[in-house]
Amino acid sequence: MLVQYVVAVFGEFSKRPQSQTVYVGEEATFVCTPGASRSANWYFKPSTSKERSVQIAEHGVVASKYVDKYSIAAFSSRPGHLAEDRAYNLEIHNVGLNDAGVYTCEASETPGSTASATLIVKRRRNTGNDCVVAIHDCLVV
Repeated sequence: MLVQYVVAVFGEFSKRPQSQTVYVGEEATFVCTPGASRSANWYFKPSTSKERSVQIAEHGVVASKYVDKYSIAAFSSRPGHLAEDRAYNLEIHNVGLNDAGVYTCEASETPGSTASATLIVKRRRNTGNDCVVAIHDCLVV
């Protein structure tokens, strides 16, 4: 008889969020697979603020005051397998300049075990028809 053991270490991330740059009005997604933790918490620290981070999602659920801005795509890459495959991707809708900052994924069952990435948001210049943001965000030359 063959016995296999799967060892899942809390606090290790199989996928960490990656920093990215997007334009105003686009979507941004941060990928996070927090190892053996069954869920993830997400925090945001604005780049323009000296205040502490705010929690936008707890145990994979977005706080009610943020549901229009953020969503969590929670899924397993191998349904029916252990929790180390479960991803808790943070999706940011209609990105604005105020969304720039550091986003941190925390393994909810291992407080303090975190992985962070930075979102840089750029304003698109109006060079004809390529301005895809609201007209007040475009520079008219």
